[in-house]
Amino acid sequence: MTTPLKTSIALLAAVLSAVPATARAQSPTYVAKGACPFECCTYGLWSVKARTDVRSSPDTSAPTIAQLVPGTQVQALTGEVHVTPASLA
Repeated sequence: MTTPLKTSIALLAAVLSAVPATARAQSPTYVAKGACPFECCTYGLWSVKARTDVRSSPDTSAPTIAQLVPGTQVQALTGEVHVTPASLA
């Protein structure tokens, strides 16, 4: 069964590694859908460590649709890693 919290979890995982819109406008961004944002990452039951905003889309400027407090358990279903090349200038 899909709940609003489960639906929001995919957004949460994406937001944790989202690149701000201003950075995307300056250089191309590669989006790896389904990738975990850190080494040895696994999806499943996660515990929120700090107050966390859940955004409506994977962009730090997107509207906040919920706030999670420390200790909240969430089911991470999927995510995205956004990679913007570093400037060589």
